[in-house]
Amino acid sequence: MRGDGRLITGALRAGIVLCVPATIVAWAVRGRAGALAVVVALAIVVANLAVSALVLLIAARRAPSNYPFIAMPSYAFRMFAVFAAMAAAHSTRAIDPVTFAVAFAGGVAIILAYECVLWARTPWLALEFGKELP
Repeated sequence: MRGDGRLITGALRAGIVLCVPATIVAWAVRGRAGALAVVVALAIVVANLAVSALVLLIAARRAPSNYPFIAMPSYAFRMFAVFAAMAAAHSTRAIDPVTFAVAFAGGVAIILAYECVLWARTPWLALEFGKELP
């Protein structure tokens, strides 16, 4: 798999791997509300990254020159959707808000770090690191 497709599978893989132990820990520490908060937070993080990669993958294949014109509006729309999902999650009493915040922030940091590792292992990107700029 190449390009942004690696980010989609990477985000899904990292989200699943993170979700299991984080949910168990949250259940032990904060109960059912904490476990649900972890699942919801990681679902929002993974969905955002997967949709981002999918939109950018489609944009790059259709019209590479229009990539920036699609990337910025897509980012604004996704951030609106993320904040709306976070507000909806925060307004419900079924989840623990502290656990949600910690899981969301931790999920973003860990999944982005994992995706940086994936990009660093991309062969065509590794070839570009040694070149000098004109």
